[in-house]
Amino acid sequence: MTLIVNNAAVPSGTKPVSIRVNIPWFLRHLAGGVETVLVEGSTAGECLEHLTKQFPALRDRLFDTKTGKLLYSVDIYVNRESSYPELLDRPAADGDEIDIMFIIAGG
Repeated sequence: MTLIVNNAAVPSGTKPVSIRVNIPWFLRHLAGGVETVLVEGSTAGECLEHLTKQFPALRDRLFDTKTGKLLYSVDIYVNRESSYPELLDRPAADGDEIDIMFIIAGG
């Protein structure tokens, strides 16, 4: 697995010094093909903001471009637990892991 910190690859086996964001396979082409990115922040929202600063093409896939709010089809998990209803305000700490999930609805 390749990690990216501030657009630079981090060697495998490097101990995480911040928060890992796992990129869904269908968005990896917008994040340089990486699976996991290290970010900084004290909330899930700050972490996603840091992520989209590193990879601006992800912004419109995660956030409404008019309101800046998380898209309704996106759910955020911190350490494998849904951050709903806090979503972007959910606390995050050094060593945590964030997963970006997309909600699929239909009939």
